[in-house]
Amino acid sequence: MRVHVLRGHSQPRARHPMHGARAHFCHIYVILLLLYRAARRFTDIADRAMEEAIQTGSINMYVGTPYAIHIWKDLLDMYYANGESVDFLTRAGGVCASHGTWCDGIVLPPSM
Repeated sequence: MRVHVLRGHSQPRARHPMHGARAHFCHIYVILLLLYRAARRFTDIADRAMEEAIQTGSINMYVGTPYAIHIWKDLLDMYYANGESVDFLTRAGGVCASHGTWCDGIVLPPSM
């Protein structure tokens, strides 16, 4: 652990090498790297769900973003509940079967 002496202060102050916002950012960055592939596809699906809901009049366009965030969070919850697999999207009765337009054109590799 390094000790830093601040100008104008007589007492040295110990500082952890990974502190403050930089440490927080590093932890978030690692998590995002691990989730990137699944999260990117979940974002595409949530965006299409939002667009469909706005076009059909199910939701007002001003609540589109919170609606999409809710869909994205639900997809992420299902992803973890399913053992970090995207099978819940493609199986019979899954998200893509129930909402075909949400998944149109999105490539889902078998092992994501």
